[in-house]
Amino acid sequence: FVLFFILIFKAMKRRRALFASGFVLLTLSLAFSASYITKLYTARLRPNREESVAMLARILQDPNSFSFFSGHASSSFAVTTFMVLLLQQHYRAIYLAYLWPVLFVVSRVYVGVHYPGDVLVGSVVGVTIALLMFRLYRWILKRRSITVSGSLHA
Repeated sequence: FVLFFILIFKAMKRRRALFASGFVLLTLSLAFSASYITKLYTARLRPNREESVAMLARILQDPNSFSFFSGHASSSFAVTTFMVLLLQQHYRAIYLAYLWPVLFVVSRVYVGVHYPGDVLVGSVVGVTIALLMFRLYRWILKRRSITVSGSLHA
């Protein structure tokens, strides 16, 4: 996350960078909230709590919360997608940032705290939230007459 914020402030003027950073944090909050609320309603046990599955998984962690859907997947894909949309004009290699959430969600299955469907749904929810939040971000920029294309620092 720290690298993302550095890239924002390097690519944009201070006022726009602060505005974009606020949207990144709002996107992250929405993704975590969606996961938390869904977990309360679905109440699906994690693989490490299911005896038949726990024997097959590499249990490295023992969380007690519910599994569906992955908050780590939704938040990491939400932030990464928002950042890619935000910075794709400034950094061509920004798409490599997707390596982080992909490795992150695979690790959640590997350590036995999520089913593959948990991370898949979490990833889709995260990308969807990011797309919606980026549309809102751009709409507000246009309404406030802040340049949408942004300015690079010299």
